[in-house]
Amino acid sequence: MHSAAPLPLFTWQEDAALGRLRAERAELNRRIAALPKMSHRRVALTERMKALTARELKLTLAGRED
Repeated sequence: MHSAAPLPLFTWQEDAALGRLRAERAELNRRIAALPKMSHRRVALTERMKALTARELKLTLAGRED
């Protein structure tokens, strides 16, 4: 039998971490958009965005495991 999702009271730390990751990704996205397509800085920020996305997915999927 599948158990119910944990109450938000018990996941506030994970929710806060996800919120910080999402805010950082939004800021990176804004910075990336302002740079020229072939900019070295854009490539570096894109790699950082990929790493943040992977961390966000890992946290999101970890919260769903039961």
